[in-house]
Amino acid sequence: MNIAMRTAVVAGLLISVALCAPALAEWENLGLNDRLVRAIATVGDYLFAATDSGVYRTLTIDPLPQWVHLGLSDHEISALMVLDLDTIFAGTASGDATIYRSVDGGASWLPFQNGYGGGSVEPVLAFNRLPNQKDTLLATGLAVIARSTDRGLSWQPRWGDWSGWGVVVFAKVDRRNPSIVWAGGEGAIFNPWLFKSTDRGENWELINVVYTGDNRCHDIAIHPSNSDLAYVSMEGQVQRTENGGDDWQIIATNGYYLYSVEIDSLRPNNLYVSTAQLNEPLMFLKSSNGGQTWSEVVDLMQPDTPTYDMLLISYSKASILYMATRHGVFCYTDPVHFLCGDADGSGAISISDAVCLINYIFAGGPAPDPLAAGDADSSGTISISDAVYVINYIFAAGPVPCEGHR
Repeated sequence: MNIAMRTAVVAGLLISVALCAPALAEWENLGLNDRLVRAIATVGDYLFAATDSGVYRTLTIDPLPQWVHLGLSDHEISALMVLDLDTIFAGTASGDATIYRSVDGGASWLPFQNGYGGGSVEPVLAFNRLPNQKDTLLATGLAVIARSTDRGLSWQPRWGDWSGWGVVVFAKVDRRNPSIVWAGGEGAIFNPWLFKSTDRGENWELINVVYTGDNRCHDIAIHPSNSDLAYVSMEGQVQRTENGGDDWQIIATNGYYLYSVEIDSLRPNNLYVSTAQLNEPLMFLKSSNGGQTWSEVVDLMQPDTPTYDMLLISYSKASILYMATRHGVFCYTDPVHFLCGDADGSGAISISDAVCLINYIFAGGPAPDPLAAGDADSSGTISISDAVYVINYIFAAGPVPCEGHR
């Protein structure tokens, strides 16, 4: 896509998906190709990248990404947490300190260890935060899950004590029920580790997945409206639980190391799993039926490009995948074809769609299929405002559903 075409696309998309055009399924190279990128994060209209030479940031509304280096160039960043545009945490796997913090948007950084490591310098492999408790942070590393309740001023191990063997590589909060937190990795005998907390990361229980020898739990995705349904990406397989982790079944097997797993929040049957296999092109796996069948989506123009982190943002007319890879940051637009506002699937927009939405929201009625068809105001969620939007369109000549889609 040339610059003129891309600029025209961006002008029609408002601001949030300017780096990937939703009209067509396509790959986009967003740059940093000379950098190994371990993690990515978004805040507002900014995309952040943790690389082998510090932290970078770009503004997503730019037709062509212009990455700004935010410092820590002599550090390989293994974990990244952006609390807001000013406050950024960066974690490393080695060095005199492994936690750094900036409170001025990356203009300056200071070590912010504060007890993480229990007296020694220990790697940080992942960060996360509890959305309903802004001061509660989580960090994982070698055989430990650490927790801070004062925004990183002090850390306490809540599982492990930095003296064991194994790695914990992720901590993921259930957005529907933030009391539930999952973490996972690999034990000393190369056995998969999966942990669950039901009290915001204070206490943890070891969960038994299907054990098939040398393996690792790399990530988990929790269904947006069902906390009992979750998917774990591993080394060569995806496993699913339908009862909160009591039982697991293998739903996909292949020869790839599978890193990030994401669920489309507006189309929960859509699953995306990134691969991190050397000597393989940039790709991800996709299922459109909750993991029953899978297909590969491949960018043959990017050979030997394993993906280490993936971020999914769901919009009414497209799912946007941002990928942190061995050779920079890439983006994929997965378009969605349906009539926005047609909540009942009749093929037209009428008052019955508003009734369908109200019944779904307040009476437990059937959900729009896909769910995004009911997201008339393009907010990213289904609420009463969508029904009002449809009614306004029908009776008051209001804007067309999804007219200003993101």
